[in-house]
Amino acid sequence: MPHPGHSHTHITTRLAALVLFALSLTCAAIFAGCAPNYASTTPSKDAPALLKLEVEPDHAEIYLNDDYHGVINRWRDHTLSLAPGQYRLELRAPGHIPQRFDLDLPPDQITRVRLTLEPELHSPEPTDPDATTPGSPSSSPLDPPSPPDSGSPDLP
Repeated sequence: MPHPGHSHTHITTRLAALVLFALSLTCAAIFAGCAPNYASTTPSKDAPALLKLEVEPDHAEIYLNDDYHGVINRWRDHTLSLAPGQYRLELRAPGHIPQRFDLDLPPDQITRVRLTLEPELHSPEPTDPDATTPGSPSSSPLDPPSPPDSGSPDLP
């Protein structure tokens, strides 16, 4: 028996709306599982390329295409997230020989660079402070030794 004040048509309309709502939820749940998931099978061209630098010393500076990108140990996990593409990587650290690499970074992949920068070879520094003054001859390991001072004055 209908509720006082409600018509039979009003109850039928509400019941039909409820049935349609339940049916639409059921269809949505069924068809959501049928849609292909391309994200898990095909890398997107918009997905970043990851560059992981395992470099000693880890305070080396990073340059990509001649642009400074900070110091390796300042990046989380020593990893940079970049747009896919070609890069010239240069690693520099004080007292070490810089290294350069051409890289092609694909989307949605990690490219690892593992290396130890070689220390620079230094020439021995002069111990005589007068040897570095302007105008004075430089002493080199290749210069012949000066003749010993005999202690006698030069004769005219």
